[in-house]
Amino acid sequence: MISMQCAMYQVRMEIAPACPSALYTCPLFPAAQMSCFNMDEANVEEHKARFELYDKEARVMLEKRLPIPAYDQLLKSSHAFNILDARGAVGVTERATFFAKMRSLARQCSGLWLERREELGFPLGSTPEPEAPVAVSDVGVAPEGERTFVLEVGTEELPAQEVSSAARQLQALMSDLLTKQNLAHGDVTVGATPRRVTVTVQALQSRQPDRSNRMRGPPAKCGTAFAPLSP
Repeated sequence: MISMQCAMYQVRMEIAPACPSALYTCPLFPAAQMSCFNMDEANVEEHKARFELYDKEARVMLEKRLPIPAYDQLLKSSHAFNILDARGAVGVTERATFFAKMRSLARQCSGLWLERREELGFPLGSTPEPEAPVAVSDVGVAPEGERTFVLEVGTEELPAQEVSSAARQLQALMSDLLTKQNLAHGDVTVGATPRRVTVTVQALQSRQPDRSNRMRGPPAKCGTAFAPLSP
């Protein structure tokens, strides 16, 4: 895949000589450069030395019972191995040696991590005891009569042209809602800033007025169609 990306990058270089700046916006540009580094330019001896340094540092961290830093050094040594492998500098025998070292470190890191978590009592695996249920206190009775109602809506930074639009929409929606709910009220006013929109309803009734409806039902004969009326 990386070789294909590098080839595509070279083709792009050949077909776009009049606009070299376009190469830097190509998503393959960084991948192609790293491909050249990993396969052609990386210094083999230095990366072998780095692998040994990372391996040594990981073992020191294990002796100090620090599994996270040890694992971090293991990842670095694995990356150094991948570069050596890309450069074709790892033979069959060397590959087995490299893998044996990395697997040993991975096993020791995971084992030490388990030990350290056990020392702490596995805090992430414990479930706290449920709290005793809280008794519900008397919430009182619903208010009677008229009250002032305020609704505040927080927003992200709205553009200036959207602030007025949001205020108009909120006022219209609130008025429509109160009408549909049959709630008597006074003036409906709004206030708006780029981060907050408020609507205030004056003299809002706390409850809907009582209402009775008389509806015409089916004919009386429908009630006696299946059974006679009882006396």
